[in-house]
Amino acid sequence: MYIGRPFLQIFLFFKKTVIAVIAMYIALALRIDNMEHFPISGDNVLVTKISVLIAVFVAILNAYQIICVFIELNQTFKIIYLSSCFLSNASIIIVSATNLRLSPAMYLGIFAGSLGLLLLLCEFYKKQQLLAREK
Repeated sequence: MYIGRPFLQIFLFFKKTVIAVIAMYIALALRIDNMEHFPISGDNVLVTKISVLIAVFVAILNAYQIICVFIELNQTFKIIYLSSCFLSNASIIIVSATNLRLSPAMYLGIFAGSLGLLLLLCEFYKKQQLLAREK
């Protein structure tokens, strides 16, 4: 996707790797918290279950995005890549904000998701400016 821009590729590789690790840490923190609060009864909170699944989904999406950073994509896969970036960043923000009381990693999740959304916004405006200059 970002062929010819090696520094951006390296930055995105590390950013997406860190987000995937943060997402897995959030999933682990949520599972541990759930086991501590409901050890015997098995009363699992539905919000916690959904948050764990979303955190794992975000980690998987970031693994897909890491692969997409280093290969050339056609138009369809570019759209899938950008929508998965938006979905994973928005999801990690929502999961982190919902479970903010559990761990300091939730603040990292909010920061990483916000940074990802900011980078997507910058990329969108950059492409809009290029299209406006061509006209």
